[in-house]
Amino acid sequence: MNITLAYLSFFSALTPIIVGIIKRNILTRALLLVLVISLIAFIADLVSIFPKAFLLQNYIVIHCYSIAEIYVLGLFYYRSLHLPVIRNIFIILTVLYISDVLFFSNEFNFNSGIIAIICLSFISISLFGLYKLFTKEEYLFMDQSPIFWCYIAILTYFSGSFFSWLLFDAIQINGEGSWIFHNIANILKNILFAIGLWKVRAAT
Repeated sequence: MNITLAYLSFFSALTPIIVGIIKRNILTRALLLVLVISLIAFIADLVSIFPKAFLLQNYIVIHCYSIAEIYVLGLFYYRSLHLPVIRNIFIILTVLYISDVLFFSNEFNFNSGIIAIICLSFISISLFGLYKLFTKEEYLFMDQSPIFWCYIAILTYFSGSFFSWLLFDAIQINGEGSWIFHNIANILKNILFAIGLWKVRAAT
C-alpha cells in the first residue's frame, strides 16, 4: 500500500506539469512558478527513486529540493501578494534552512524543528493569502481564481508535511508510516495545482 501510494504521489506531479505546459503561454509570472516547482518536485522524486543512476545520496536531494521549494514558493507568494515583507520572510527561511543543513543536519538526521517552522510559515501565509483573496472580491465565485486553488494546494501539502514530520520524530521505529500523510497531501497538492492552472483564461 505504501509503495503504491508513493508511486501515485510521484506520478501525480505530471498532472500540473502537463496542464502548465498546455497553458504556458497565458500563465502569469506567479503561476509559472507553480509549473516550475512541479517540475522541480518531479525531478527530485525521480532522482530519489534512482539515486545511484544520478550518483547522488537521497539526503542531498531532499536538502536541495527543500531549498528550491522554499525559494520558488516564496517567490510565488511575493508575486501573488505583492508584499515585500513576504519576500523577506522567505529569504530568512532559506538562510535558516541552509544554515541548519551546513551546521546541524547530516545524512542520518533531519532537524524537524526547522522543518516545522517552514511548514507553519507556509500554512500561515496560505491562510493570509486566502484572506486577502476573499477581501479583494475580485471574483464573483472564488473557485474561478487560479491563485485560490494554488493557495489551497500549498495549505494542504504543508499541513500533511507538518504532521508527517511530527509522526516521524514520535514514531522513529516506524517512520515510514508517517509518510502516508505526506504522500496523500502531495497527491492532493498536485491535483489542486492542476485545477488552478486549468482555470487560467486568456486575457480578452
